[in-house]
Amino acid sequence: MSLKDEHLWQYLINQDLHIVQEFGIGIVGIGALMWAYDSVTSPYIKEIIALIGLGGSLILWMHIFGAGREFLVFKEELKKNNQAFFKKFDDARSWRKKGMYRFLYYPVTRLMTYFMGLVSWAWLTLILLHRGISLEVVTYLNVAVLIFTLMLALCRRYKDIKAS
Repeated sequence: MSLKDEHLWQYLINQDLHIVQEFGIGIVGIGALMWAYDSVTSPYIKEIIALIGLGGSLILWMHIFGAGREFLVFKEELKKNNQAFFKKFDDARSWRKKGMYRFLYYPVTRLMTYFMGLVSWAWLTLILLHRGISLEVVTYLNVAVLIFTLMLALCRRYKDIKAS
């Protein structure tokens, strides 16, 4: 294995660990902000906390998405010089494309991305409610966003199945 490949492998491993660690830290931060939001009585402080939560979850959402894309680019680069390894690697992961798992398996970074999108929407919901938008309107918006998100997830899964 060349020195370049060794560096790419190390970067790939670190990138994968970094994505998972950032997600874990983000979950703890979101929980702390939710607790703070619930604990505070001042409506202005609640709105500031919700805005911070929205901003933080949007940043983490974009970061996880971008890091996942970067991971794929490095993986493709490594595949060029390590075809035998990746043949075995792909064979070991082939269960994801067989039987009911073709429909049930989603890559973890994609799930984290979807989750952060929903967390961002939850913060936006709190902000809309705080701003005086009626619960009925926010409920309709939430149902529409959830249906749209589900449709996007199913379309993406269909694309994955069709490609395999």
